[in-house]
Amino acid sequence: MFGRLGFWELAVIVILALIIFGPKKLPEIGKALGRGIREFRDATTKMADELNSLDEPVRESQAKKESAPGAAAAAAAAPGGSTAAPAAEAEETAGAPAVTESRATTSDES
Repeated sequence: MFGRLGFWELAVIVILALIIFGPKKLPEIGKALGRGIREFRDATTKMADELNSLDEPVRESQAKKESAPGAAAAAAAAPGGSTAAPAAEAEETAGAPAVTESRATTSDES
């Protein structure tokens, strides 16, 4: 419905803008609108870059997890071989916060 504006629709919009704002104010409004669009585009680009940089460690750890089961299975199949998977898991979870479950007791349960 609003996707295609023809020549006459745009002409009516421009004439209305000239009548409402006047010829002196219209360039200032255009500059402000352009500046706002540019700032919005820069902010969204910056946010996308930050999200991608935060996503990199997750992708790296997933790649390690995908490659670790194959290496652990090969090491476990070898006679007298040791597996490095527990050390890798401990290294990955070293920075993660500990999750504990607690059960609240009430006076009704005693």
